Amino acid sequence: PNSIANFSFVSSESLGQQLIEEMPELHVEYPANKLVELTVNDASSSEPTTVVTGRVYCTDPTSGVVVLQKALVHTTLACEMQWILASTIVKRKILEEGDASDEDAATKVYPLSTKLDVKSLEDKEKRALKLAREALEHINIKATPEGQAVFDRLVKACNEVVWHSNESSIVVLGQVRVDPPYNSPDCCHLLRNGSVDDKKLAQGCLERVQRIVSAIATSQQ
Repeated sequence: PNSIANFSFVSSESLGQQLIEEMPELHVEYPANKLVELTVNDASSSEPTTVVTGRVYCTDPTSGVVVLQKALVHTTLACEMQWILASTIVKRKILEEGDASDEDAATKVYPLSTKLDVKSLEDKEKRALKLAREALEHINIKATPEGQAVFDRLVKACNEVVWHSNESSIVVLGQVRVDPPYNSPDCCHLLRNGSVDDKKLAQGCLERVQRIVSAIATSQQ
């Protein structure tokens, strides 16, 4: 008797999707941080296959790539990264840690603790914001590049430094003013009245600022 065969047609897109779903996920096949020995088809080499040993750094399912971290010896570099197409891997072997050389063992990446100290992070954020605000306060958009350079150096040396209300002079420790063009003779102390000890302190502060300004002028020559 005649029989009629029923055929079902599958689109190439559906077939491709099915093959992808049947393939093991890369991160499962090649677990991160595992030491592996891979046999790879190498078209660029005279040998049909090449054996590569390294530690799995990561995998990329989009490009189908396995990234290995390989230890280096007799070099100042700690390691190198090698990208391998998963489709070219014909054999995979996960090695035990005992099989690793000292160099390969040193490439192991230990996971970070998942416990976060929220208060510590908030304190770091507040301190970073405080430093950023202080740095912005030190910038005078009306100052010359030379004046800003002198201001920045004085901040590092004396810490308590502000711009004068005239926006061109620099006041150091509330006791010494440095006027443009910011040379040693342009420094003067602000103390008009006071005890002998206060005047000695002001004079010592003035001399220190003058030395710093002189050093800046010398370095810019």
